[in-house]
Amino acid sequence: MIDSCYSSFIINHKSLLSKMNFWKCFFCIGDKNVNPKSLKSTLLIFLLISIFSLTSINHFCSAQDSTSYKISGYILDSNGIGIASAMIIFNVPTIVPSVYSDVSGYYEINAPAGTYHVNVWPPFDSNYIYYDEPALVVGSDIAKNITLNTGYKVSGYITDESGNPVKDAIVSVGTYYSGWFSNYVGYYFLSAPAGTYNLRVAPRSGYSHFTVYYEYDFVVDGNITKNFSVLTSSPSPSPSPLPTSEPSPTPTPSVTPTPSPTPGPTPIPTPSPSPKPARSWISISADASSSHVGSAVIVNGKLVSSSGSALVGETVILSFAVGNTYSWIPVGSDITNDFGNYNIQWINDASGVFTLKVEWSGDIGYQITENMTSLSFLPYNGANIFHIESNSTVSSLAFNSTSLELGFAVTGPDGTGGYVKTTIAKDLVSDPENIQIFLDGDELTYELNSNVDSWVLFFTYTHSLHQVSISLAESSEVIGFDNEYLVWIVLIVVIVVIGIGLVVYFKKFKH
Repeated sequence: MIDSCYSSFIINHKSLLSKMNFWKCFFCIGDKNVNPKSLKSTLLIFLLISIFSLTSINHFCSAQDSTSYKISGYILDSNGIGIASAMIIFNVPTIVPSVYSDVSGYYEINAPAGTYHVNVWPPFDSNYIYYDEPALVVGSDIAKNITLNTGYKVSGYITDESGNPVKDAIVSVGTYYSGWFSNYVGYYFLSAPAGTYNLRVAPRSGYSHFTVYYEYDFVVDGNITKNFSVLTSSPSPSPSPLPTSEPSPTPTPSVTPTPSPTPGPTPIPTPSPSPKPARSWISISADASSSHVGSAVIVNGKLVSSSGSALVGETVILSFAVGNTYSWIPVGSDITNDFGNYNIQWINDASGVFTLKVEWSGDIGYQITENMTSLSFLPYNGANIFHIESNSTVSSLAFNSTSLELGFAVTGPDGTGGYVKTTIAKDLVSDPENIQIFLDGDELTYELNSNVDSWVLFFTYTHSLHQVSISLAESSEVIGFDNEYLVWIVLIVVIVVIGIGLVVYFKKFKH
């Protein structure tokens, strides 16, 4: 399909030729009733227009492709009054910088065409509820007012086991967040409607300075002050009991009678501590069912005990967050089968980077467990999509249709293992055996698998900051007739036809 920029060029070019009576004149080549000077002038003008068009069309269309659209409006309360200092965030802040609403509540933000996940963080320490819109489609200027509802405020302080303030934590009740992290004194806040929720306190993305805290059946029925104490490190294991020794021989009784001891108070026995729940573990993997936009992602894995035995009949919940915000949105669940396996589908129509999380709430015998993976989506040609799963932080994802290279950066804790699993449409690859993957310029080996319409590439590396480049084999689909090459071909063909016509004309004219 020809994109709108180039198709508009061809239509306008055709319209111009019609106004010049070019087609009528061209098909009269060789007719002696046609004035040769008029014909030559028409052909010369057309050739000049074509040359000018060839040198300007790429620049024009490139400029058009980079167009940004204005999204503007007011952040309002339920009474229609503007809210100042609300933060408007798109899921790609490197492309669309975040902005704050002004004193009247007005905001203005510019974004290229695309589909975005939009959040609005309420003003700090307010009782407004965090706003979330998962799929805002931008294709023109948009006037958009956003209303923030009010709720009950849950706030307080987070400290570690030594009483020191904990910053960079995010607190949630159910799916409600503030967006703001705990500050340097450990203060946090969020707002939510009345209800009963699961409460969670976790480090922000990229941090692991304390263990995740959970509290179930947390009731919100008014403004609440709630303080937390979290563990900055795993608790030390309980000391092992002393080994049992052989009984000592019974001593021989003394001849001298032993006086009876004075009775004292009966000691109160110390209760034995309750046994600590055992650890559990859950794996996660995400497989694209297809490379077409809107296809399901299959999230699967296994829930096991610390000894490796399957945990059967347990409910696993899948949630996602935009980027690394930890603003979790539940999207599905499944019950583990006889082997501890789960399988959940997630359909995503938006481009960008997402974090997926699976979790199990545990029970009396096992601790809570969760696991996460990163997914990146890059649409191409409107129908296909590049799908990247990784345990690394992925950024700068881009595809160059001229050089047929998919590039992105990966980073993670130095020295740890990283992996990438990339799904690429088969239509974009002429010969999968010729695909090359480079890490900082050095070629990597990789595993190659396939599904119905896609190739799946898997490779590993040691974490640091790396630049990945995946070079695809040449494909007629990619370099075909859906871009500026079509314009060149059409104009060249027309010029050749004109040349042939001129030759025919002058031969007939001489006779």
